[in-house]
Order: sequence, then structure tokens, then C-alpha cells
Amino acid sequence: MRVLVTRPEPGASRTTATLLEMGHQPLVMSLTRTIALKASKAKLQAGGAGAFAVTSAAAIACWHRLGIDPQCFGMPLYVVGSRTEEAAMDAGFLDVRMGGGDGRQLVAVILGDLDSGKLWLSSEEKLVYVAGKIRHGCFEDGIRAEKLPISLVEVYDTQNISYSTDFVSKLFMPEPPDAIAFYSRNTGEAFFHLVERENLLNRLKKCRFLCLSGQVSGIIPDQFRGQILIAAFPDEASLLALLDSGHTLS
Repeated sequence: MRVLVTRPEPGASRTTATLLEMGHQPLVMSLTRTIALKASKAKLQAGGAGAFAVTSAAAIACWHRLGIDPQCFGMPLYVVGSRTEEAAMDAGFLDVRMGGGDGRQLVAVILGDLDSGKLWLSSEEKLVYVAGKIRHGCFEDGIRAEKLPISLVEVYDTQNISYSTDFVSKLFMPEPPDAIAFYSRNTGEAFFHLVERENLLNRLKKCRFLCLSGQVSGIIPDQFRGQILIAAFPDEASLLALLDSGHTLS
């Protein structure tokens, strides 16, 4: 199966290798790139933090480049998804607490830890949210709705990558991809903006849209709703398993 990979590097290369091992033909068109920001190191120190939270592996990578205060490694770090959990542990964090696959689930885990006494937050010891400049809000909104003390530190931005008409056209020749994997709303929005610009929407009538979560699937245009497959769990293994699951599109 010809599968279009839209995620940024270095993830795109890892996905390409996995698809080849599965016997599929990967096509790569990374639609965004991660740009590290010069965040304030003072806001990322252990002092003044009750715990930390991240919702993407990119945040861990950019935080690591800035230099992580060694005292942070023993503090609670709340994460979304297994890939972010793995990145956090690889970076050296010892108390990583995963809250499922989306921001809402992570908020629920934090509230549970507060109720049980496993976590303490105050105006002097806030939840430090290490994040990207572009966010879709469900985690941050949930924390603020609960009136929990939060400190936001933006460590990276997401920049769209442009492609020529010739490059895009070749991806759809002689036939369009059989499936397209979407890991985030950002890349999905960039993809559909691109194919609309190139007048290629009508070439996607038989394409499967593999989405990491229900939230990600929200960017698929209504005309393709019957072609969406959503991963059982928000991780790459579950997403790519959809390729061989035998699901029939409506």
C-alpha cells in the first residue's frame, strides 16, 4: 500500500522505516518543521514548580536543547502519549506520569493525583506547562477551567513547509496515495490547504485517512468522512495497524 507520511522530521524517517518493515511503500512529504524558541531558563527551573507537563515529544527535545535543570528530573512530569513518555524517560525524567492520549485525559490524571495527595500545587509551586507556540487548547483550557495554578513556557514553534506544484503532482501520479497518516491537526490542516491549492481534492475519493485521534480527524473535510479510520490508541503502532486491519470504508 502506498502511504503518504506528512509528519515532521525526525518522526517522518522513523515512520518510513516502520512502513518498509511492514511491506508498504512510504511517500514522504513533511508538512511542518519544529523551530526551537529561546525560552527563559528561569521559568524552567525546579524552584517554583510543583510539577511539569508536556503534550508532545517535540517539547521534550527543545527543552533538552535549552538545558534541563537536573533537579527537575526527580519531579512529577505529566505527559500525553507513549511517544512523549518514552522521550521524557530517555531525557532522564524519573517520575513520568502518562495521562492517556489527549489533553482531557491528562487533566483527569492530574486532578486524581491532587485528590489523592500524590501532587501538590500552589501559587508558589505551579504546574509548569512546557509547550509549543501553536496549541489546540484542550489541556490548557482544562487546567485553567479547574483554576489550577499554571505557568506556560513556550519552547518551540511549528512552521509550514511549502512544496512546488511539480513535487505535489508527482506524489499523485499515476495514482494518489492509498492512505495518508495524520499525527496532528497542524499537519492535516496544512495538507488539505495544499491539495485545495493544487486542485487535487477530487483525486482523494478512494484514499484512506488514518488519524491518530478523534481530535485529529476533525480536520478531514466532510466529503471524506466515510474514509476516516481512527487509531484505537493514540500511538504510532495503533495508527499504522489500521493499514492491515481489514476495515471497510463506507
